[in-house]
Amino acid sequence: MRKKLIPPYFEHMKLLLVDAGDVLRPRMVDALSEIEGVEVSAGAQGADGALLLTLGSLPDVVVVDIQMVRGALDLVRAIKSISHPPIVITLSSSSSIWYRAACHNAGAELFFDKVREQLRLVEAVEDLQKELGSRSVENGAAGDSSSKREKKEVRK
Repeated sequence: MRKKLIPPYFEHMKLLLVDAGDVLRPRMVDALSEIEGVEVSAGAQGADGALLLTLGSLPDVVVVDIQMVRGALDLVRAIKSISHPPIVITLSSSSSIWYRAACHNAGAELFFDKVREQLRLVEAVEDLQKELGSRSVENGAAGDSSSKREKKEVRK
């Protein structure tokens, strides 16, 4: 049986960056946008707007700055209650164990200090993109992964 020759990054991963537009946002958007196969959108400064944007754009990954978004931990919980939720990465300029534990308990898969661990964030997104691409190759799928998801609904 012959294997199909499919480039490892043939699929686009949609990433939504949710923060208050501080001085680090342009650098993060630029760094994440340089990753092959990653489509980055930024916005939704409030938790309600971010949830609506998540439901409307169906991202594969949502990156939330927990200190810049009012109600950020509730936002993480709401995103994780969606059927077929995206991966949630939380950021903070304080990397205390309390923040890390609170984000993990709310449902975030990853946590990074947004000042000191920007490179680790980029590396984690690269790894997620590789994983998404390899999953698609294994499944013989093509196209945008988020379009294959069912319509997301918030569980009540």
